[in-house]
Amino acid sequence: MGEIPASRDSDGHLMLTVVLDGKPVQVILDFERPFSLISRAKASQLGASIGRGHGGVLSMGEDFHGDAATLGILRLGKAELKDFEAAVDDGRKAYDGIILGYNMLRYFVPEFDLAHDVIRLFGKDHCPDKLVYWSPDYLKFGFDDHTALIMIAAKLDGRDVNATLAPERLRSTISFDAADHLSLAHEGEGMLQSLEFGGIALHHVAVDVTDLRYPNDPSSVAGHLSRRALMKPTDLKIGADVLKHMRFMIDFEAKTIYFTVG
Repeated sequence: MGEIPASRDSDGHLMLTVVLDGKPVQVILDFERPFSLISRAKASQLGASIGRGHGGVLSMGEDFHGDAATLGILRLGKAELKDFEAAVDDGRKAYDGIILGYNMLRYFVPEFDLAHDVIRLFGKDHCPDKLVYWSPDYLKFGFDDHTALIMIAAKLDGRDVNATLAPERLRSTISFDAADHLSLAHEGEGMLQSLEFGGIALHHVAVDVTDLRYPNDPSSVAGHLSRRALMKPTDLKIGADVLKHMRFMIDFEAKTIYFTVG
C-alpha cells in the first residue's frame, strides 16, 4: 500500500508526510499513544467539524478530551481512510498540529525501516509466511496491548522489566525505578551493561533517565507526549537509537513483531 516518508523535526519528533483531504500535511507519530490528537487551533484552521467524541479520552495527568474533530480523508501512502477523526486537545499549547496515534496503523501490517526513514504499509491479507519478504532468516516475539500500549518483555542488566517500542524517541529511556535498581542517577543519561529483548542482546547501551509517569514540564510537547495512564509500570522505552538497527513488521492481529537486525 505504499511508503510514508519519515523525518525528524528540530525537536527530534518523528514526523510523517501524509495527505489530508488532498493536501500534504506533516504529523507527529506518537507510537506510545493509541489515539490521534489535534489542537483546537489546528482543527479550526482546517475547517474541521467538531463534535462530542464517543465517551471522550482520559489520560493520567492530562485534560479530558471530550470533543472530536472529523478531518476528512487521510491518505497514508496509497492507503486511504475516510472520516478520519482525532480527539481535540485543549490542554497542549506548545504544539499546534496533529499527533497520529498508532491506532491508525492497526488497519495495516506496518513495516518500520527507520534506517532509511520510511514506513511501509501492507494489507492484512499479506501472506503470513512471507511477512519478512527481505530476508529468509528473521526473529519474532509477541506483545501485549491490553493497556493500550504495545508492551514487551525485556531485561535490563539481567532484570526483568516491562518495555515498549518508542521509535518517536531519539534515544531509549529508562524509568527512575529502573535507574534505582541499576544504581544510576535520576538526571542525564546512564549506561546499561546489557539490554535483552526479542531474542537479541545488546551491550553498553546509553539511555536517558526520566520519570516515565509524570513529566516535569506539563506545558511542553515532550511532557505532553510522555504522559501515560499505565495499568502496569513501564521501565524502558526502546527508542530509535536501537530500532534504527532493526527492520521490523507488526502484525496487530497475531500480536507478533517480526524483525531482522543490521
